[in-house]
Amino acid sequence: MSLPFTDLKIIWNPAAGGYRGELRWLALKQELDQNNIPYEVRQSEYPGHATEIVRQWMKSDVDRLGIVGGDGTFNEALNGAFADGVSLQPECRWLFLAAGSSCDFERKFNTGHSSLEKIYGTDERLIDLGRIHPEGVDDAQEGTYFANNSSIGVISLANDKFNALSGPALWLKRITVDGAAILAGLKAIRESIPSEVSITLDGKSMPVKSFSNLTVFKTRFFGGGMGYSRSPRQDDGQFGVAWIEASSRLRLLRLIPTLYTGTVLDYPEAHYAETTTVRITTEAPMVIEADGQIVGTTPASYSLMPKVLRVIV
Repeated sequence: MSLPFTDLKIIWNPAAGGYRGELRWLALKQELDQNNIPYEVRQSEYPGHATEIVRQWMKSDVDRLGIVGGDGTFNEALNGAFADGVSLQPECRWLFLAAGSSCDFERKFNTGHSSLEKIYGTDERLIDLGRIHPEGVDDAQEGTYFANNSSIGVISLANDKFNALSGPALWLKRITVDGAAILAGLKAIRESIPSEVSITLDGKSMPVKSFSNLTVFKTRFFGGGMGYSRSPRQDDGQFGVAWIEASSRLRLLRLIPTLYTGTVLDYPEAHYAETTTVRITTEAPMVIEADGQIVGTTPASYSLMPKVLRVIV
């Protein structure tokens, strides 16, 4: 079978999926070698390493780039491929070769294609990305790019705790992602501290009473089994924005099941809008999470980058 590419580069992360990434890569490597598919591979060895690898690769032409890891590894790689809001290799085709705990990026296309089928594949989508601009720091700072979603509030805190699970909790994460996510969510709710916030969408200020969480997203899924019932398309030039107002920890606990049933937006505490820009300021700095990575603190602004990433699904 002829190959639909001239050059295949692959990053793999052994820590992905609760340290199941190595097994996923070894299985794929065997398939690649059995099919005589040429490739160049690098292992991601520490936080931020995938960004460094991709930035180096992007100095010359890259035809097809595969990421064997989870959403966080994909996010790191993504942030090595853009500078000043511009793709360093706009013709590069990206392959998400899922090996993580959640793999929310994979769920939004739902083609069922295996990693090898993607490597041979030609089903290409040109999708939107988001960019987070930190405020109150050096204006020259690049910011962060994301493909799935970004949260501020209790969900971002829960993501931080989910990624930091260790000991028996890490074992739970390997057995059941949903169980580990609930555990991290309970810890986050216990530690969350309410803060006064201001949310502005496309220049319009939104009234907020008691803020618990805000999610800016192109992928309605998060945390493996959670999600929203509404979402923009991958190429429509719009963010989905959901924010939750809940005045008590008890009420937040009662909302957890609705995140798994996808019905949280049906409740009066939850709000949804579609927009191209978002700005959020808070009384006290709050953690910003993007695709499972902690990327900074508020205040921050979001802008949408339409149709800038080519993905083989």
